[in-house]
Amino acid sequence: MAASIDGVLPKSLQELVKSSKVLVVGAGGIGCEVLKNLVLSGFLDIEIIDLDTIDLSNLNRQFLFHREHVGKSKANVARESALSFNPDAKIIAHHDSVTSADYGVNFFKKFNVVLSALDNRAARNHVNRMCLNADVPLIESGTSGYNGQVEFIKRGLTQCYECTPKEKQRSFPGCTIRNTPSEPIHCIVWAKHLFNQLFGESQEDEDISPDAADPDAKDKEDDAKEDEANENKTNENEVSVNKANDNEAKENEANENETKQNEVSVNKANDNEAKENEANENEAKENEANENKANEKGANEGDVKEQKKEDKEDDGNIVRINTRQWAKDCEYDPTKLFNKFFNEDINYLLRMSNLWKSRKAPTPIEWSSLQPVEGEVSEYGKQHHRIWSIGECSQIFANTLKDLSSAFLNLKGDDTLVWDKDDQPAMDFVSACANIRSHIFDIEKKSRFEIKSMAGNIIPAIATTNAITAGLSVMRAFNVLQAKWEDCKSVYARLRTNGRNQFLVPDLFFPPPNPNCYVCASDPAIILKVDTKRVTIKDLRDEVLIKTLNMVDPDVTVDRTGSILLSSEEGETTENEGKLLSEMSVVDGVILACDDFHQNYNLSIIINHFDADRDDNLFEVVADKSQLQPKDENKESEDKPVEKKPSRKRSANGNESPDDGPSTSKRSRPDPEEDDCMVIEDDDDDVVITTPPDNDTESSPSAKEPAAGCKRKASTDITEILDSSDEEDDDNTQPKKTKLDDTPSEVINID
Repeated sequence: MAASIDGVLPKSLQELVKSSKVLVVGAGGIGCEVLKNLVLSGFLDIEIIDLDTIDLSNLNRQFLFHREHVGKSKANVARESALSFNPDAKIIAHHDSVTSADYGVNFFKKFNVVLSALDNRAARNHVNRMCLNADVPLIESGTSGYNGQVEFIKRGLTQCYECTPKEKQRSFPGCTIRNTPSEPIHCIVWAKHLFNQLFGESQEDEDISPDAADPDAKDKEDDAKEDEANENKTNENEVSVNKANDNEAKENEANENETKQNEVSVNKANDNEAKENEANENEAKENEANENKANEKGANEGDVKEQKKEDKEDDGNIVRINTRQWAKDCEYDPTKLFNKFFNEDINYLLRMSNLWKSRKAPTPIEWSSLQPVEGEVSEYGKQHHRIWSIGECSQIFANTLKDLSSAFLNLKGDDTLVWDKDDQPAMDFVSACANIRSHIFDIEKKSRFEIKSMAGNIIPAIATTNAITAGLSVMRAFNVLQAKWEDCKSVYARLRTNGRNQFLVPDLFFPPPNPNCYVCASDPAIILKVDTKRVTIKDLRDEVLIKTLNMVDPDVTVDRTGSILLSSEEGETTENEGKLLSEMSVVDGVILACDDFHQNYNLSIIINHFDADRDDNLFEVVADKSQLQPKDENKESEDKPVEKKPSRKRSANGNESPDDGPSTSKRSRPDPEEDDCMVIEDDDDDVVITTPPDNDTESSPSAKEPAAGCKRKASTDITEILDSSDEEDDDNTQPKKTKLDDTPSEVINID
């Protein structure tokens, strides 16, 4: 090993390499190369974390793995393979998620340097925050095809991973997915939603049925008719009120007459009481006879009702509760399901005639019209690079429907299937459904291979780029150990040389921390522009804090009153989740104190209420400190920083401490997203330093363009398929709900 041979490394570096403790996060394409380089360089104390298992598709670039390792833990196999290079090394493998509560700030403090080789943004954000809080240097790396990047991050010296906006994620309105697809990706998203509707964990906004509320389906004539109908209804209501007043007077007069009649009736009743008793005895006997007849008749009517119910159940569309229940009632009959999704629903869309005034109308397909195909389904189903015919797609639809329904019905309790691009029935089902829908809407069909890449967010990975990037990472680690910060500037690998004939292009100097960053700023605070009358406490936690602000287990209190809105303790605030923010007195000007104990992260959130229209984003994150004053604060407080409420979590001795370990009160909720490395280029094809711009520049963060690039829409209006990932192709298969701000056009997103 290099460090064990005198003269290969300088004496001081040689000793540092032998004595340093290094953490590698990720054992994929870059991670395997990094681990190999560390061992061959002479590092003896290494820990590696990775949650994934080895897939067959990994073997073309993750060279620590072989065919016999498929299905095994990446971290464990990488450790065994690396030890074959140097048995004297001490390597500890963790087959676990780095966002787990077991790996808190104290865990990160054990290391001299952390090398990140991750493939999703959520995990990268988390490692970034852990290293900032532990004050441990982080070397961040990523690749995409022929492009690669290595970035050095150190608290107070450089910008952090979250200081700069990331490229917006591609998203589509729900009505486009359900009603008017125009691209293959629209049909692929729809097919994935269909899988979840039938077998997976279904979301409300993933409904695949036609959207009758689509605004494009209405025109001015429809609106005029609707206004006329409303006006007529108003007039009818006025007439009804007048009639009611007239009737009330008549009723009062009738009540007086009735009172007099009742007095007469009471007298007569006393005289007739004896007669009535005798009549009652006779009536009781007669009722008993009638009751026997009624019971017999009721039994016959019950049989008729039961028969009608059975007749309705024969037609799945009449009594279905939801798509999944209806499919179960139909026993997953491929004919009924095919006709429902690709014929009846399409005919329903055709009745929304305004949608097709400027678009080509879809053509429904009926199961009986399909021609039988030749050959075994299993054979042409394996031809992943060929575009299947509609007949082949229909047969694959039927076969996979049988396999998936069988697997789903064998699950226990409320368990569901999880869509995985590497699960053949699930991938075949989505491919077949996507192509059938594309055919209906006259959209270009794709091969299974292409659909897998789009549905699984796969970015091409090249082994050579991974190797170059990993080598740069370890060379940066050498500089970090020697505290040569000036030699740790970011480096970009490119397919072609730049104007200075450079293939590996370094930054000229460190981009300083962004003062508006809500992660590494000295007093992190944001404005949350939100419709408090439509957003719930659960939305605040899931959509804002976890998905947008990348928290793991947030605790939220109202700054003034100290009332708890959200708690990471299991079940402590469950009753709050369904309530609107306004119902919990979270209104315009209120300040929320957020604390993610697991990440040792505190954030002040100032609420700025606005009334959102139907197509508006329900919330927007703004991280410009010049905007961070609540509306009800007086002028004297405008120049003062926002004061945060002290964290409710303290160490055992009662003192606040940044050294606190992770909370174990609740299992962490990682939310994988697509990831990227950022390269900013000028017109001369030279890398421009990514320093935060002045406030008067075009890309400066402002109230309208947050520094974090975070702009979201309620999950009921937007669906999303992520369009990039890292060098890995094994993660990030779940669609998410979001809509992000546009980023400058010169930003190129690479992984």
